[in-house]
Amino acid sequence: MGIGFGASMVRNSEFNVCHMKVLPIDGGPGGIRAHEHFSQPKYAPPDHYYGGPAAIPIGGKYTNGQLFCTFTRKTHPNTTVHTTLNANSLTDMIWAFNPRSNLNYRGDWFTYHGSNHRGALTAILGEGVIAYRTPVSVTNKIIHGSGMAFVWFLLFPVSVFYARYMRSTSGWIVVHVIAQVSGTIAIISFLILILMTVVYLDRPHAQLGIFIICGVLIQLTLGMFNALRLSNETVARVAGAVRATHNLFGASLLVLATAQVYLGLDTLNPTVEPQIAGLWGLYWGLVGFWAIVFAATEVYFYLRVRRKDYGVGKVTKISTGMFGDALGANSKEKYVAAVQVVDIMPATLDANEKVRSFTWKSLHEAIVDG
Repeated sequence: MGIGFGASMVRNSEFNVCHMKVLPIDGGPGGIRAHEHFSQPKYAPPDHYYGGPAAIPIGGKYTNGQLFCTFTRKTHPNTTVHTTLNANSLTDMIWAFNPRSNLNYRGDWFTYHGSNHRGALTAILGEGVIAYRTPVSVTNKIIHGSGMAFVWFLLFPVSVFYARYMRSTSGWIVVHVIAQVSGTIAIISFLILILMTVVYLDRPHAQLGIFIICGVLIQLTLGMFNALRLSNETVARVAGAVRATHNLFGASLLVLATAQVYLGLDTLNPTVEPQIAGLWGLYWGLVGFWAIVFAATEVYFYLRVRRKDYGVGKVTKISTGMFGDALGANSKEKYVAAVQVVDIMPATLDANEKVRSFTWKSLHEAIVDG
């Protein structure tokens, strides 16, 4: 069991931990150990502190199925790592126990206590007054992490893939916009949830998250300008730069989000002692899946679909397959036909030939419709 001075297990807390040295029989040999630990910024066993302790063990015993441990603790320890306590003011404390603890990855006799064997207190130590307080919600953190992972590992990649490689599909822009706007709304919602739960702006996960969310808003703005390039002359002048920035910035955000999800998952389900080991397999599986899908599709489009007739008045070769004996008895190879790209319009039109005219608005709508 452990009692700590601090607001959360993952937030600069100092623990006094007591555990059985070996499994004893009630009233028999076994022994109790007591030592200090300091929290990690994740749900992993706190680090064992081997320096000069601020807490001095007095005694401990295990009898009738109960573990007792008593100690004294200096209010003003002469160290830079221990918390200074004011006995006459409110002090945040937390506690936890694990009745079936085993050796953890550090070789200490305590492992994760679970969500039902923990709690939080507020105490005035000098007066012996202790009151229960609601601990930081792990459930909200799980909802936040799961929602963000869904957006960045499913919704956004599908949206980007559809916009980049499915442009020949009618209404592709509608699918892309709906997915991006829905994802942005979801991200903001999950951000608000975690801000209502905890605010740790000094953590790499929080700092990178703020940058990514700002990037999403910038990306949404770039997307709006990108859509306006066919209906606004001013935007049309910088359409190439806007589109290139939109594409490259979006890809960069997906890569950064992969690192962000890693940091969040390592907080809730740390690699050193994961509670659900399969989550890490799922994470790396999704990362590998999208990396292969995007890389393979990009190569395919570059080799098979990419236009090679850029420019005006150039000759391009279009594969027409095997002609066989149609081109001669000795013909056994693959032939191609040359097509001349004309850079001028006919001087006159046939009387029965109709040319569709467009305004900027109707042209934009026609392109949206595929």
